[in-house]
Amino acid sequence: EGTWQLSKNEKHPQEMTTIIYNATIVTLDNEDQVMQGAMVFDNKQILAIGNFEELKQKYQDAKLIDADERVVFPGFVNAHGHYYGMFSRGMDTKDTPAKDFEEVLQKLWFRLDRCLDEASVRLSAKVCLLDALSAGTTTIVDHHASPNYIQNSLKAIYEETKKAGIRSSLCYEVTDRNGEEQMKMGVKENLDFMRYAAQQQEEAVKQGQTPDIQGQFGLHALLTCSDETLKYCNQELKQVIKEIGLHGGFHLHVTEGIADQIRSVERYQARVVERLCKYLFNGIDQSKTLLAHCIDLSDEDIKQLSELNLKIVHNPSSNMNNAVGVTKVNKMLENGIQLCLGTDGMNSDMILEHKTLYLLHKHNQKDPGAFSVQAYEMLKNNGKFATQLFGGQKIGVIEVGAVPDIVITKYRNPTPMNRFNIPWHIMFGMQPGCAWYTICQGKVLVQEGNIVSMNPKQVQKEAQKETPNVWGRLDGIISFDKKKQE
Repeated sequence: EGTWQLSKNEKHPQEMTTIIYNATIVTLDNEDQVMQGAMVFDNKQILAIGNFEELKQKYQDAKLIDADERVVFPGFVNAHGHYYGMFSRGMDTKDTPAKDFEEVLQKLWFRLDRCLDEASVRLSAKVCLLDALSAGTTTIVDHHASPNYIQNSLKAIYEETKKAGIRSSLCYEVTDRNGEEQMKMGVKENLDFMRYAAQQQEEAVKQGQTPDIQGQFGLHALLTCSDETLKYCNQELKQVIKEIGLHGGFHLHVTEGIADQIRSVERYQARVVERLCKYLFNGIDQSKTLLAHCIDLSDEDIKQLSELNLKIVHNPSSNMNNAVGVTKVNKMLENGIQLCLGTDGMNSDMILEHKTLYLLHKHNQKDPGAFSVQAYEMLKNNGKFATQLFGGQKIGVIEVGAVPDIVITKYRNPTPMNRFNIPWHIMFGMQPGCAWYTICQGKVLVQEGNIVSMNPKQVQKEAQKETPNVWGRLDGIISFDKKKQE
């Protein structure tokens, strides 16, 4: 099944080419083609897909990788992550268990983020990058917070993602919870990084490559942002758009829990979407804006958002973990909203997240036939959004001219695989940590199941050494329970 594709571009002899052969190729494009054969790429683009013997004859100097009948996908995209959250693993907050999401924030995340310095921010990112590489995730749209290390924090993370070999869109979460000075520092960090990203993108384009960097404007949530702060963010981003254009839109959490709506109405006599449209989005193109979660929205809220051409990122694992409810995905799809899939820092594995997504909505709707194809389409939507966000070549598909982001999975399909049954092979056949090879921008990052762009053992040792320092700082930040007692 599927059609062979040959590039019209002539090869420059100095550029290294690679052929993956003996592969079952799943394109994840609009046609959902499944092909038996080979593909060739360099460090700029996928050059051809076709018969191995013919490609080997045309590209005689190419390096060869035998997929050994494994299934090959485009590199996966995570539409919402948190590099900074790694040190929460196994951590004792020395508080009573959270009773709701607002307490989860107060007892854990609003304390942990204040413990992070440059060393721990870099290490947290590095551990998450190891997880991403093992899962075949080659693009991550991240949302960062480190109130005591704001300036240059995004550039530090980008330096680590570049070393690891994957592409990232980064932003810093603006919030009022640490005072006006830090709020404005967060705004400045977003704008500075957007300018820096624009410069890096220009260099990549000159070299004929799709950029590995993008900057968005991050905010935490309207739960911790006043109307004045929203207006300030709007004004500041408009100034930068005049300088460099709209490279990346807003990236923020919206109604992750009911508290977001409750506090908004209590403090500002308006619902979250009303405040967003009135103060933050006013006069700015929202086509590159990402709203994470969007659980507690009315039908009218959803209709209003659908008119803005923005994207909503569903994070099922995280939402289940925090017991905050289920996003109204069917209503959003009915209104034509493009839904993407994220992990919210729970993991960096899109196959694992896809499985959770698939099961959650069947269970929630009490319908065994529900949401199978839609879950698969959300996985594909991540690539479409990444293409729009980073500009240039297509991301998240295997076709001639697309970026050479490829994952040879460990999965060999034991039953026929075709365009009509791909979702069920992903759901019932593939397993988390699926990458046999991970390739981003034509560079091999994982080879035969081993990460080669980073030193996993060294990163693990560094993280184990740094953890007592981070956890020790957490002990010095008064717990939520003690605050209530005082």
